[in-house]
Amino acid sequence: MKTVKKYLSFFGFSFLLLVYIDSLSQSKSDLIKEYKNAKENVTKISQFNSDIQKDLYQSMDLIPRIVWGKLERKFIAKKKCTLNGKPYLIRFYDYDGDGLADQFAFQTLEGKDLKDDFGFMYDTNKDGKTDYIIFNGGLMMGINNDFYYFFYHWIDTDFDGKIDVIASNVFIFPGDSLPDPKIILWVLDTDKDDKPDSVDCLNIQNGNKNSLKASDGIWTYNTIFGPYVVNSNDENYFKKYTEYLKALNEE
Repeated sequence: MKTVKKYLSFFGFSFLLLVYIDSLSQSKSDLIKEYKNAKENVTKISQFNSDIQKDLYQSMDLIPRIVWGKLERKFIAKKKCTLNGKPYLIRFYDYDGDGLADQFAFQTLEGKDLKDDFGFMYDTNKDGKTDYIIFNGGLMMGINNDFYYFFYHWIDTDFDGKIDVIASNVFIFPGDSLPDPKIILWVLDTDKDDKPDSVDCLNIQNGNKNSLKASDGIWTYNTIFGPYVVNSNDENYFKKYTEYLKALNEE
């Protein structure tokens, strides 16, 4: 166990070191320009449909990678919220100096950080409300023992204040032991009944997409965290993600 911890610790440090070295190669102004261009490009493809899944995911996944560990964030606001019936604080940060929040982090009311509860927030249709959340996932080991940093993408595709699409790259193919970071798993509510109705596997390298087969309305697949189940009758599946969205958007 100690050996495993040392191994993960080494690669975690190596990852941060590479991020830092890479940041030295670009000036702050260049990074901010790149970041703003990426955000603007996303707004052009923000109306979700299956034809742009690949472009949307790659564009949005690029956004936090541009700034995280490279640009200094500026604290701009905090507010109280309730999640799962418990009170918290949300702190908001701005990376590119436009006064709009790019990153959020949850804290206890005493101001203690909740280590893993943070992510990035974007308003893709420019109506003043967050409709796309990129939630922190963590450092993951993928196939070929390559490390990659992954995020969960939570999307309100019709801008009604509800999450109806969830995407992540933690899917493990049958027979494999580790996930392939190029394979993005999409869980969608396409008929807007607040319940999952399809689960797709998208290869962001070539754009190929396959729908997972459901047995009696239940999709089961493996992740590095163990088996995962999506039930087409689950009225609460998207609600737990929508709760975050509402917390971010409430005045």
